[in-house]
Amino acid sequence: MMLEGKRVLITGGATGIGAAISRIFHTNGACVVIASNQPQEELEKFCSGFASSPGEVMGFSCDLASPAEIEALVSRVSSTCGTIDILVNCAGLFARAAIEGMSTEAIQAIIAVNLVAPMLLTRAVIPEMRRQGRGNILNIASVGALMTVEHTAVYGATKAGLAQFTKVIAGGLGGSGIRINAIAPGSVRTGMIGFADEDMIAEKRAELDKRSSLSRSPYGQAMLEPSQVADIALFLVSDTSSAIHGSLIVADQGWSSVMPS
Repeated sequence: MMLEGKRVLITGGATGIGAAISRIFHTNGACVVIASNQPQEELEKFCSGFASSPGEVMGFSCDLASPAEIEALVSRVSSTCGTIDILVNCAGLFARAAIEGMSTEAIQAIIAVNLVAPMLLTRAVIPEMRRQGRGNILNIASVGALMTVEHTAVYGATKAGLAQFTKVIAGGLGGSGIRINAIAPGSVRTGMIGFADEDMIAEKRAELDKRSSLSRSPYGQAMLEPSQVADIALFLVSDTSSAIHGSLIVADQGWSSVMPS
């Protein structure tokens, strides 16, 4: 088992990509703590679906747009589970809307959850990771950090910020035993995007067919499955990837290489 005995905090770990990461980490021996904005009762129901071994799974309801709740979350996790060995910042908010049609509250919420929360959680876990001389931080960004998608300016800006945050933090962790990396998935079949975007993807594929033989993925998929991203996450937080630090791993089956940026 690649994560035997590791204590992992995963934000957004009960849905979509986060749920897939929770499952594969647990299967590989980790004690998984899930932080989510879902009600505590729903989180407990989700956690009860895991086997009692090899590792424990527990969930804490938390509004990740609230710095006060994030602080309380870290304190509660530390007192319950001890030192966090691995932090996965996966929770995110997505909105596909013209900027002039977005409220200030909506903009602030996306920035708070997608960018500020990972910063605050990273700040919280690094001191103890330094003391123990090891640790792993993984941020789930997006190809929206690298290319333009119409009406996703706020979302794309937060993911670009998260990618750059990853690289800059990495530069200050030399010799600490702590690694930090990020994944930039393409479109993933989750509730965040919704299946309505299949039409948009089909339109883009038709456009790309005219431009490049690379427009179709090796597997003919328009969207990734959450488990495909989770497989990469497991690799990046395991000792198998010890040479990878400060990197943004693009997982989009080549779409960003042929889409106009």
